[in-house]
Amino acid sequence: ACACFAMPSFSSTTPRCLSALLLVLLVCLSALPSRVEGTVWVNELLANSGPEDDWLELWNDADVTVDLSGWIIRDADGTEPSSDPVSEYEIPQGTTIGPKGYLVFFGAQLGFGFKDKGGSEAAALYTPSLVREDSVNYVGSPTGVTIIRYVISTGADKHPIGVFPTRGAANSYPRVMPVVISEINFQPADGDYEWIKLTNTSPDVHETFNPLYPGNPAAKWQVDGIQMGNYHLPFDQFEPYESVYLTNVNAATFKAKYNRTERVFGPYGGILNDAGESISLLRPDEANNQGTFPLVPLDTVKYAPTSPWFPSAAGGGDYLVRRSLVSYGDDVLNWAVSSDIDYNACSGGCDPSSFDQCLTHTCVEDLCKFSLDTTTPGFCASSGTPTPTPAPTPAAGDCVLSDWTDVGTCSAQCGPGKQTQTRTIEQEANGGAACPPSEERTRQVDCNLTPCDTTATPTSSTPTPTTAPTPTPTSGGYVNTALAAHVSPSSVLVALSIALFSVIAMVMV
Repeated sequence: ACACFAMPSFSSTTPRCLSALLLVLLVCLSALPSRVEGTVWVNELLANSGPEDDWLELWNDADVTVDLSGWIIRDADGTEPSSDPVSEYEIPQGTTIGPKGYLVFFGAQLGFGFKDKGGSEAAALYTPSLVREDSVNYVGSPTGVTIIRYVISTGADKHPIGVFPTRGAANSYPRVMPVVISEINFQPADGDYEWIKLTNTSPDVHETFNPLYPGNPAAKWQVDGIQMGNYHLPFDQFEPYESVYLTNVNAATFKAKYNRTERVFGPYGGILNDAGESISLLRPDEANNQGTFPLVPLDTVKYAPTSPWFPSAAGGGDYLVRRSLVSYGDDVLNWAVSSDIDYNACSGGCDPSSFDQCLTHTCVEDLCKFSLDTTTPGFCASSGTPTPTPAPTPAAGDCVLSDWTDVGTCSAQCGPGKQTQTRTIEQEANGGAACPPSEERTRQVDCNLTPCDTTATPTSSTPTPTTAPTPTPTSGGYVNTALAAHVSPSSVLVALSIALFSVIAMVMV
């Protein structure tokens, strides 16, 4: 095909030579990794690694290999897409990520670590043309705990902390802390009041301050999302299985209206946003070099007044009630609405069907929400003067655990892989053997033991990158953001192919 360029002038063989050259270019093009955008995600991030090294994991959800040459990993202050870049790393030429594969970059390779605590931060992935492929916005995380990508029922991405790190494998389930947001009345009907209800789901006492700094008001737990600023919890601890109300009115006024026996605190000095907001329960971590306390989210709920949330909660007399207090909370699937704040004994039990029926009849029940598959009676509304029914005392016995269940998918579609499994606590110990810690309730088991078909193209790849050389800085750091000058080899060949088609068409005329 190259001999075509040596011809002094057009001849009868020129179209044939040009066709041969075009064929060679198309063969080369087909051999290159595909550039498939919108399929590579920032899947897991260890930003608070302690004495270990930070790392960032990418995941390719496409069925083809993706060429990452010239892509950019960015650490930034603020929230994407309007963050302020701090450090950038250009992925070396020739780097690819296989179908359904994972690719991990350590801080030593990137040349920087990710901000772990102390304000709004972002880790982002950009294509060579500086198009943002994916990003993770976060505030903070406990030491050694990763921030994961988790897709909720609406298809939206969330980035909670995981139960445990799963570098190079499917993510774990989001970690659910013992104290959670259990109710929100963000737009009460006329004559009613706002409230946020917090519930301790455990048999343990939980202090609402950082024990390293007792008496320091800045080290208190806070609720974010209330207009006019964060609300510092004005009490020192949650009692076992206790619920408390935070409200926008005086506590005595709230108690008198709703006949509450729980602790009530207010006013919280602002209002909840009727148009929708993220409500977060935040725990101050250890003081940083600036003497401030980075805030680690314990629980977050982003509500809205419109579908798929519940329009009846937007001034219609209903309020939001969490279905399960031990399941991930920032998903509308785990929320419902009710209109009755009064409690008394419910006879229907707490299986999922009776819980839904209970909600249909304007019922609120607390114990059912701890676990939808328990048979413990809950609290439902009824006529007459309601009387709160205390939680039953569990019978004496050992801790009861569920069977092992799969979390996510196998790390390989064929050939040996790893599958994460977890066990949940179905009944806390009461005088018997204690429940094991969370790390002993997770395990990795072998999966997909059937060998891969060596005669076919593999459908899964988990590449392990080697340490890449540090790229040479340009006038704008590692990437000259003024120029989108990164052009992949495949795009060059496509352009040449189109040009050759045009030449052949002119020659044949």
